[in-house]
Amino acid sequence: MPGGVRGRGLAAPFYSIGYPIRRQPARCQPFRASTRWNRIIRQPDAAPGVYIALFNHDPLTHLSMLLMPALWFVLFRTRIGIILRAAGEREDMLFACDVNPRLVRYAAVLAGGFLAGIGGAQLSVAYTHSWVENMTAG
Repeated sequence: MPGGVRGRGLAAPFYSIGYPIRRQPARCQPFRASTRWNRIIRQPDAAPGVYIALFNHDPLTHLSMLLMPALWFVLFRTRIGIILRAAGEREDMLFACDVNPRLVRYAAVLAGGFLAGIGGAQLSVAYTHSWVENMTAG
């Protein structure tokens, strides 16, 4: 059996369904600031690595970078954070403080779902500029 025949047998499914890995060109451009901002603040020729790290992202990426320390502060330095952490560990303590632990748990799940939805929207809209089924592979 010649080598070409074996190769055709393995490649036949790819020819019948097309190439699923082929990407379509992006239809929208990533967020870019105004040209006045470019002239005043940005100087990409001076430090290209710093330019890419700071200015080549969309606003939601910068918002998430600011949200991380804010959420850490809320969880570990405020009364709301103590209540939220106690809802998972010390349910009886919340009853003593006249707080409904089920309500706190539902609120935490809703907030987590909201943040996960924002992350999924960020992935499909701003990062890949397309939607593909199972794009998170999870």
